[in-house]
Amino acid sequence: AGREEAARPGLKRHTPSMLTVCTGRRCSSHGAAALLTALSLSPPPQMAVRGVGCSGACPPGRVVVCEGPDCPGPCILLSAGDAGAVKRSAAEARRSVRPRCSSPAMSAGGGGSPLRRVGAAALATAAGGVVVANGLFGVLDNTGDELADLLGVDEVPPAAVAAVRLLQPLYEPLKAVSPSCTEALYPEFNEVNDWNDCSLLPRRVFWRPGAPPLLIRQTMTKANMWEASTGSAVWGGGIVLSRYMEELGSAFWEGKRVLELGTGTGLGSVTAAKLGAARVLATDRDGKVLALAAQNARANGVGGTVSAASLSWGRPGPEAADSPLAQSWDVVIGADVTYNRDAWPVLFETIEAARVPCLLSASERRPNELASLQDAMRKAGLAVELVDSPMRNGYGADKVKLFWVRAPHGPTQEGAGKGREGILSVTGV
Repeated sequence: AGREEAARPGLKRHTPSMLTVCTGRRCSSHGAAALLTALSLSPPPQMAVRGVGCSGACPPGRVVVCEGPDCPGPCILLSAGDAGAVKRSAAEARRSVRPRCSSPAMSAGGGGSPLRRVGAAALATAAGGVVVANGLFGVLDNTGDELADLLGVDEVPPAAVAAVRLLQPLYEPLKAVSPSCTEALYPEFNEVNDWNDCSLLPRRVFWRPGAPPLLIRQTMTKANMWEASTGSAVWGGGIVLSRYMEELGSAFWEGKRVLELGTGTGLGSVTAAKLGAARVLATDRDGKVLALAAQNARANGVGGTVSAASLSWGRPGPEAADSPLAQSWDVVIGADVTYNRDAWPVLFETIEAARVPCLLSASERRPNELASLQDAMRKAGLAVELVDSPMRNGYGADKVKLFWVRAPHGPTQEGAGKGREGILSVTGV
């Protein structure tokens, strides 16, 4: 029954790393493999998120799949459109889960061994902390204002602000794994120029389907955020680019030679290497940023594939025989490299000089910015195909687009007039 539901066209698929299945009055936390067995899904269909809590009984005739160990937040409901199929799936799940839930110790906290009670309490506390952290925007940047907004007051006492700042070592790892940071739900700064806490975390976590997450170090802090290079933190466009690269899959990236423009923290380069690229060159103008990208590549086990080099944009002259643009590449990538309109002409020259398809992720921070960017590319003689963001909600879904771009000359010419499929076909897919 679950396979029938999963086979319906138009459904995206993913396998979360930890899920909870509610099939009656209790929930049972267990890994994704147990969930797949219980529901006979491979993998479970990803449906619309609704505000339904799992703390009480599950809706009749439904199997509720909740993110997190105790389901304090929204749940994903498997559609009950085919009532018979859903009931059979629910029955299978109940049979699988019941042994885990039958003990009274597994109910609202009583009984069981002390170790299990402590573990359950710790998981519940961590899950609650992630939910709270997910809803915060700029508590690291402007603690007082953020607290005042949360409490609905004009001002909070300095002692309260100091107390909250003492919790920063606990807050940072919870924030790092919250969807607001992993899914690019919020912009980098709000209308009053408060910085998004995600940009100020020392490390970021980015989930990968069926693989360990990427751990990316950032060097932007509250103390240096207005002076540090924009490349010292991961921006929303970088998250969208990495996710889209994952969706293209290793079949696309295997064996490719990849050049990244404006690498920043190196997230795009690390993603390409993890997906099987044979060689990746991360480029930027800032030496500190290049060192950060190289460090992140080593920390994620791809230091042998990813190297870093300085690159100034523009069409290289005849004396630039050692320029990265003079080397052979299969794909160029870049994220959030279009925020400065004055740099568009030299960016376009760089793309043309590379003579291979270029995948850019661009964020709209001003009205009609992406439409203007597309128009400018076409006036520069570049062929452009827009692709929607793979993100489902928030800033990354609404304000970020992907651009497949190719120059009018060189090996990409055979893809002319074929849209994105033509652009991809010339790179071997």
